[in-house]
Amino acid sequence: MKKKTIAGIIATTMVLSLAGCSSSASSSANDASTEISSQEENIEEGPAEADIEEESEEESDEPSSEPVVDNSDLQDDQFRYDGKVFSVMDDVNAFAEIIDDSKTENYEEQTFYHTEDGLVSLETLEKDGTELPIIIIITGGGVATNRNISVGSFRDDVIAAYGEPNVEPTKVYGPDNKELSREEVIERYGEELIYDLGDITITFIVTDGLVSSISYTNNANHDQFSWS
Repeated sequence: MKKKTIAGIIATTMVLSLAGCSSSASSSANDASTEISSQEENIEEGPAEADIEEESEEESDEPSSEPVVDNSDLQDDQFRYDGKVFSVMDDVNAFAEIIDDSKTENYEEQTFYHTEDGLVSLETLEKDGTELPIIIIITGGGVATNRNISVGSFRDDVIAAYGEPNVEPTKVYGPDNKELSREEVIERYGEELIYDLGDITITFIVTDGLVSSISYTNNANHDQFSWS
């Protein structure tokens, strides 16, 4: 059976805004000195507020590789979402509390579950009446691995935390059924950094030097099915 796969990367952009506060002073129409003083104060404050806004805009443009929390107490298969620990090695029922049923997609024995915010997706397959977790994909920031890599981390941070990948990237073919070169794949879809860690395989997709998605694969469950 040809199985569907989760395709595409969801880019999450956070826009920061500044809120300023101002105060006004009342004066009589005939009090010229108070009016002049107020004008001078406005002139002095104006550039300072502009400087703050410019600095904030510059800071928001800088990518951050820092995870929201420290997950170093977790195992390689685990991640923390909404304050709770999850793993692709868990039973499907363990994810019930974070799944948004309205977003669930069913394809015969294959099911895709999603959290309400869309940051975490779970793919399962059914075999002999049992629903098996196959892969979890994380596409938003704030969800980090146990080695504190998250969406938005730098490629160099991944290499520093996990070393060089120990699995060859997936072969990709174009419309003409010709295999795409590694350079073509990276240009179109991003670079795969794949690590077989025993029970699980963790894959980082890197786009423009930054992690754009993280996936955890349950190797034992995955290997029970044929893939094409």
